Amino acid sequence: MISVRNLRKSFASRGGGNQFELSVDDFDVPAGCFLTILGSSGCGKSTLLRLIAGLARPDAGSIHIAGSPVFTDSDGVDLDPAERNLGMVFQSHSVWPHLSLIENVAFPLRASRRGARLSRSDVATRVRQALDAVDLAGMESQPVALMSGGQKQRAAIARAIVMRPRLLLLDEPMSSLDADLRRRMRDVLFGVRDQFDLTFVHVTHDQAEALAISDQMAVMKNGRIEQLGTPQEIYERPSSRFVAGFVGIGGYLDEARTHFARPEWVEVSRTDNGQGWRACSVVQADYSGDRWLLTIATTAVPLLAFTRDPQLATPGTNLWFRASRSIQF
Repeated sequence: MISVRNLRKSFASRGGGNQFELSVDDFDVPAGCFLTILGSSGCGKSTLLRLIAGLARPDAGSIHIAGSPVFTDSDGVDLDPAERNLGMVFQSHSVWPHLSLIENVAFPLRASRRGARLSRSDVATRVRQALDAVDLAGMESQPVALMSGGQKQRAAIARAIVMRPRLLLLDEPMSSLDADLRRRMRDVLFGVRDQFDLTFVHVTHDQAEALAISDQMAVMKNGRIEQLGTPQEIYERPSSRFVAGFVGIGGYLDEARTHFARPEWVEVSRTDNGQGWRACSVVQADYSGDRWLLTIATTAVPLLAFTRDPQLATPGTNLWFRASRSIQF
């Protein structure tokens, strides 16, 4: 659905120091994929989304959507956002508080050239289907100003899909919602994808959210994609120390930081069980409902391990540990 080649975008810093440069060489998103771009603030993830949307112009490179060019520096192609047949949902909802729900959702159809070709009954059908998809049917006359944050976000999604785009871009749409609303919003997004056969590109800094909802993840650092793969690939086989430390948690088995282990790969015991077991002590124990996350001090560096045994979760306790697997850098 999306093909990016040799994309470049530079920004001059305010203080006259080094420029920030986004540099993405080869980047493809299959049709129907839910791709999450993950990274810390300032890494370039929202910039990449804006370049795809046409809200910012690249310095060089090319972007194709559904096989058609929407930007190419070589041929001078640079389509406006309205011509790229995509929808976008922002963190701030960006709904119009002085309009009702139905007026918000119908607005793109009434304001666009494509929508002008639709009959009144076609517009009504599209609006109804969009509201049904986000579970807001029956609230058509509700003023958006009186809606909850979760309802406003669903209204923004309905407005984005009413034009039947091929691609939906999401710029941290769940960051202002509480944990329960986030889970419900995920269900809404999956339902929308299945019903309208959409491809998603979703930007977030929340790694747990990214792992839970993505088919593919792109981890960004300093304007570049560090690793692109499935959530399982990135979690279990990170390509760099940065990806290992940024996605999920873990620690190193040696002072040289060459062997990295996730806490679920580390076993702890009160006794030395033989070959491969090493002495350690509990530095900290954090309870998370069904288990404790232990920070253990080894002869090398602090390491993380899980346990469900409360007798092992006391700071100062001397234990033994071993790692069933590790990643070598």
